[in-house]
Amino acid sequence: MGPLAAQRGSIEQARSLGLRSTSYLTTLDEIECKLGRSALLRDFRLVVPRLRDWFAALPDDPVIALGDIQMHNMGVDAATGALVGVFDFDSAAMAHRLEDFKYLPSFRVAFTRVALEAYSAAGGPPVDLDSVERFHVFSALEHFTFVDDASPRWTEIIEWSRAALDRFLV
Repeated sequence: MGPLAAQRGSIEQARSLGLRSTSYLTTLDEIECKLGRSALLRDFRLVVPRLRDWFAALPDDPVIALGDIQMHNMGVDAATGALVGVFDFDSAAMAHRLEDFKYLPSFRVAFTRVALEAYSAAGGPPVDLDSVERFHVFSALEHFTFVDDASPRWTEIIEWSRAALDRFLV
């Protein structure tokens, strides 16, 4: 059995175990609705049609994605820098492979490039920075759908979204 057939088998096994699938277009509907309800967030709505077109054209590339790969969910060996553990599987789903790269731009472009190069060098398919940036914007805006606007994190999410959009719209 070749790698593609093995991946399809893993995907089917994950589905049979009840791992949820991610629908980016449905999530964009939720984002647009949330952004439309707040005068403070309305300017963010301008990017939603661009993201919708991009996601609609994005080739299907489902993987089992953890969905929340960030430093607070990893264990790293202090001496070698080697990854020794990944934690928090609550967001795991059948999703596009870019899902697990969506937070990389928070670590700046230079780090993101190094991480993407390392991923490809380890045998992963090439992943382009522009696509990761689009997922980053999507992820920032998605947080408006589940973080309460009275939360202390609300202003952080607004700042994160503005920074992500600034990079995306360049």
